[in-house]
Amino acid sequence: MKPPFSVKIGGRRHRVVKVLLNPCYSFRKGGYPEGADLAILVLQRASRVRPVPIYNKQDEVGKTIEIVGWGDSTKAGGRKPRDGEGGNKFRRGQNRVTSVRGNTVTYVMDRPSSSKALPLEAIAWSGDSGGPAFIKDKGTTYIAGVNSSGDCCRYGVED
Repeated sequence: MKPPFSVKIGGRRHRVVKVLLNPCYSFRKGGYPEGADLAILVLQRASRVRPVPIYNKQDEVGKTIEIVGWGDSTKAGGRKPRDGEGGNKFRRGQNRVTSVRGNTVTYVMDRPSSSKALPLEAIAWSGDSGGPAFIKDKGTTYIAGVNSSGDCCRYGVED
């Protein structure tokens, strides 16, 4: 979508005047993002919404993250949805950080019957890229990362 267009932030409309794409952003056949699908939207006027702080600690392993997105969804271990099936519905889930390598935070999709599984155990998938991953620490919600890449949809898969 080329600017100008409007977006809603905190219930208020804002005019986007410029879109800055990640220089590594690319499309694959069919017009779907290949990866690095993150952009910065430049607003005509500053928003009054307080931004979510960035989690700057180095202790993510073992912490619960919340992942959100508008992408497709499938039961882990099940078939992948066909194009257009299951998308355009806001979803959220949780997982536990299993490792951090450089600037990459990863987690594993555990079977619901596993003692490791969280009540909202989930894995991000197609269409969720670019969505945030949050960590709560001492009552404050922080942005811990941005979803990009991963495999779907088997138990034990790392994302």
